[in-house]
Amino acid sequence: MVPKKRRPGFTLVELLVVIAIIGILVSLLLPAVQAARESARKTTCTNNLKQIVLATHRYHESHLTFPSGYLNKRDRNNGFAPRDDWNLWGWGFLLLPYLEQSDLYDMMLTGDADLQIIVTNPAFVRELQEPLQAFRCPSDTGPRVNGAYPWYQWAVHPYQCPPDPKSSLATSNYVASNSNYQPTPTGGSLLQQGIYREDEATSFRDILDGTTNTIAFGERRWRAKTTAGNVGIIGAGVVFGVPSRNHLQNIAAVLAGGRVPLNSNRPRPAFPCDYRGAYLESTGFSSEHPSGAVFALADGSVRFIDDRIDFVESTGPDSTYQRLLSIADGIRIRNF
Repeated sequence: MVPKKRRPGFTLVELLVVIAIIGILVSLLLPAVQAARESARKTTCTNNLKQIVLATHRYHESHLTFPSGYLNKRDRNNGFAPRDDWNLWGWGFLLLPYLEQSDLYDMMLTGDADLQIIVTNPAFVRELQEPLQAFRCPSDTGPRVNGAYPWYQWAVHPYQCPPDPKSSLATSNYVASNSNYQPTPTGGSLLQQGIYREDEATSFRDILDGTTNTIAFGERRWRAKTTAGNVGIIGAGVVFGVPSRNHLQNIAAVLAGGRVPLNSNRPRPAFPCDYRGAYLESTGFSSEHPSGAVFALADGSVRFIDDRIDFVESTGPDSTYQRLLSIADGIRIRNF
């Protein structure tokens, strides 16, 4: 009788060794895969900001100015005083025709309607809630509509609870440079002012520090883990405009300043409504990209700026970061 040949196979020890080797290879490859994905997301974000800043150049060719940060149509019945508690169109809306969104722009301008009127109409709001890819960074985790800002309500403080989600508008991860300190309708003092302010249409000739040395747009993330270990809602921005001009946090829907460092994540203060926690962080620039954020400069170029860039928390242009945000502080930053 011929003995049967034993079929070759794996022993339990050999199988465990193979599984261990596969596990090691996966653990080695996973960071590389994640890094490649983030690199692709950052490239998309860079392209978005490139298209936005080039859209401002095309706007400038048509109007001989950049768009205003936001438009405040003065109250004719009150001596043309600014309308404080009024929803106002912002720079993102003004750029729509230059970002292949002319249909949406024309629809919202029917009858020359104010944003205040538009957001009371559910049909229009649905259109303004549709995410626009050109305004979203794929690395960010923010919702499609931004409930951090209250719309069509008069004299509403940003921290009043709760914001009305039915009128929330599309989230944007891109905000415009208003000041090297904190956002205000005027941008602050002459040494603080950025390109985009209330009703002011600046032009290339106003950028005295040089377009290659001046930030036009940058990123803002939806949330961040703070140094205290909790998650703070920073709030990103809004594509179409601001809820009102009479609160710092409200105009930060489309504008940003340099009062806090890039990617600041200090502990958030306590407010009755915990929806937006990082108070000053909600007015600055930040991103979900590791170690920095993407910025568009006034000359049309796009740069990734490391969050270790020189910063001094001050009301004047006392740091590299703040000097890049102002248009006429007299100091040109060539290396950053």
